[in-house]
Amino acid sequence: QVKYKILSLPKYQHLEFSEPVYIEKRKDILGGYGYWTKETILYPGESLSFITSAKNNLRKRDD
Repeated sequence: QVKYKILSLPKYQHLEFSEPVYIEKRKDILGGYGYWTKETILYPGESLSFITSAKNNLRKRDD
């Protein structure tokens, strides 16, 4: 397992993963935390910590 942290992004971002990741912690409780997902949305200033147990590709969109 590998743990990653995204500390803060300046603008809205839609993150898509090729394999499910475990959302361990979020700065903002809007989306909650403690769940598995293949995509999530980060809002400006929000931080995110996630764990993946497989090789994973990340696609970032800001649309």
